Amino acid sequence: MSSPRLPRDRRRTASIVLSSISLAIMTTVLVWFAGIMLTSSGASTMIAILPWTLFYLGSWIWAALALVALVLGATSQRPLLPCVLAAAVLAEIVFGFFLLPAL
Repeated sequence: MSSPRLPRDRRRTASIVLSSISLAIMTTVLVWFAGIMLTSSGASTMIAILPWTLFYLGSWIWAALALVALVLGATSQRPLLPCVLAAAVLAEIVFGFFLLPAL
């Protein structure tokens, strides 16, 4: 016997995909920046301007995608995972805005 199939929820799927892409890219940029700052000193830390600029310019796009994902996830049938992923992206962006000037 096969188990009953759950109905396909396209909003949930789209929300999870958008949030996962945004989370992966923002995490990569922040880890790249932190890696540069932790492994270099003096004038060589100027190379960190590239991920810093990428974060500040690109975070607005990924924040917009995370907000779209949050709205799609909140209107889906099972909203927990999509909303948590979208909130994690937004929290990481806010954390990055406070972290980058501190370093």
